[in-house]
Amino acid sequence: MATRVRIVTDSNAQFVNSGARYLRGLPIIPYHVQIEDKLYVEDADFSGDTFTSAIIGSRQPAKLIAPTVDELMAFYAKAASPRVPILAIHSSSAHSDTVVNAREAARRLGGSANVTVIDSQNLSIGLGLLVGKALIKAESGALMDELVRYINGEIQRLYAIFLTKDMLYLEKSGVFGAVQATMSDILGVYPLLSLEEGELRPIEKGKTATLGLDKVVEFVSEFSDTSQLSVMRGQPQIGGIPRQLIARIKDMFRPGDWPSYVNNASLSCMIGPNSVGVFIYDK
Repeated sequence: MATRVRIVTDSNAQFVNSGARYLRGLPIIPYHVQIEDKLYVEDADFSGDTFTSAIIGSRQPAKLIAPTVDELMAFYAKAASPRVPILAIHSSSAHSDTVVNAREAARRLGGSANVTVIDSQNLSIGLGLLVGKALIKAESGALMDELVRYINGEIQRLYAIFLTKDMLYLEKSGVFGAVQATMSDILGVYPLLSLEEGELRPIEKGKTATLGLDKVVEFVSEFSDTSQLSVMRGQPQIGGIPRQLIARIKDMFRPGDWPSYVNNASLSCMIGPNSVGVFIYDK
C-alpha cells in the first residue's frame, strides 16, 4: 500500500537493521565532513571506518557541515510527489543547523512541496530508530498529524550516554568552552555526556576511563529491559573500553547479543572518535 506521508532524513541517522525492507528507497540528505583541506560526503562510501582512517595525522578536529537551505530545497523537491506530504526527521538542532535550514527550506518551497520538519532531539542510532518507527507507522496508513504526535512521543523514550576523551571535538561541538576543554585535556579526564532534550550535556567527569565506565554501567542498570540497547564506539576494533562495557552489560542482564556499532562520521564529529556510548529505547 502506498504511504500517505513520505519520510526523509539526513545521514546522521544510523540504523540497527540497515537491511530492513522499510528502509529501501529512504531519501537521505548527506552531511559533509571537512578534514583539514579535504571535503567528504557522508554516504555509504564514507562510513565510520573510513572516517577513522581519514583523520589519521590530522592536526585539527574534523568539521561537520550541515546541508544548506538550497541543498535541502532541492532534496525535498526531488522527494516530493503530488498529494503526498513529506515528514522530514532530522538530527538534533542543538548540534547542527540542519533543522533550522530545513524549516527555512520548507517555508521557501511553500505549496510546491508540503514539508513538515521534526527536530528529533536525537543523534545516530536514536535518530535512526525514530525514522524506522515513522516509516513503519506511515506504511500502516497514518496521516501527518498522527505521525507527528507519535514521533514526538517516541522521542521521550530514547536515552543516550557517552564517554569520550576528545576535548577538541567537544569544544567544537560547543559542549565545553576553550579553557575548560584545555584543562580537561591536560588533566586527562574522561567527561561523561548525556543526551538531554537533544543537547549533549556533561554530567560528570571520570578521573579515569574505568571510573567513567562505571558510570555508564550504572546508567544502564537503571533500565529493566535492555533488549533495545546499542553500544557505540568510535574505533572500528572492539577492544579496550568498548569490550569491557559489553562484557559488564552481559554480566548484569539475561544473556543476549547487544549490537555494537562504529560511530558514523557525523556522530564522531560531535563527540570525537575516541569514545564509547550507549543508546537505549525504553519500552
